[in-house]
Amino acid sequence: MLDLTVTAGLPLALDGGLRLVVPPGAGNERPAVRTLGEMRPYLADPDAHGPAEMYFMYRDLGRSADRDAYGPFGVRFDVTVIIPGAVSGELVKTAGHYHPAPSGQDGGPATTPGDRVDVSFPEVYGVIHGRAHYLLQDGRVDGPSRAFLVEAEAGEVVLVPPNFGHVTINPGPGPLVMANWVEASFASVYGPYAERRGACYYEFAGAGEGGWVGGKGGEGRVEPNPRYPAVPLERLSAPTFAALCPPGEDLWRAVKLDGRASGRSGPRPLYDLGVTEPQRLTFLTRPAAYDWGGLVGRR
Repeated sequence: MLDLTVTAGLPLALDGGLRLVVPPGAGNERPAVRTLGEMRPYLADPDAHGPAEMYFMYRDLGRSADRDAYGPFGVRFDVTVIIPGAVSGELVKTAGHYHPAPSGQDGGPATTPGDRVDVSFPEVYGVIHGRAHYLLQDGRVDGPSRAFLVEAEAGEVVLVPPNFGHVTINPGPGPLVMANWVEASFASVYGPYAERRGACYYEFAGAGEGGWVGGKGGEGRVEPNPRYPAVPLERLSAPTFAALCPPGEDLWRAVKLDGRASGRSGPRPLYDLGVTEPQRLTFLTRPAAYDWGGLVGRR
């Protein structure tokens, strides 16, 4: 049993079957399970053999006493567990989706080319245990104009900016446990990813530079998805990516740096930030009111 209490900010643990142990009063202990069968439309090899269950989504976790603090801000706290390993060589990942806009318009690719005024709901992730690769792509109808592979370690946060779709990859070697804050009521848009069999890039196990620009290399093999037009892949660390937009940099500092300044032995849990300073999360529900530093994706 792996105790996650300190890094999660909630009394959670990970059992030997890679399921969360959620105490009474902290939310639903039964996850939504993403199976291999459900993931086939998003894989490089849709006929791949692999584990029957690939990741587990625990939605709307939180102590009853804390909900009075963040509930009025219209946000929700989730935790996801992604197993380690590969499916026909492709690293285990989430399906990938876009978010709708607060206006109710579709958050996926636009029906006509060009920029759109409306912006979709963003999301913020925090790595509780393990490592994560966040593959982000904007939602242009004729294919992404920008794509990022953001590497995050335990204790780091990654903000998904408006109008970017996203996939989370577990580069291993162990399980990945990550948290997120997001607007509480919208439904994610999966169709554009299923139509092109995943994101604009795949990451495979094994050494090699693949198609990325920059980064450390030698950790995985990244290959473009041929169903998309060619787009360069920028591989960045979590703090480097955070510096590209003001809300992201503010959150990265609040979790990573403010935690150290307060005398903590490690980073501040993302859950704690939302409970004690929920006003920091208002960009999740009112994205158009914020300066994104030019990182709003084209749609």
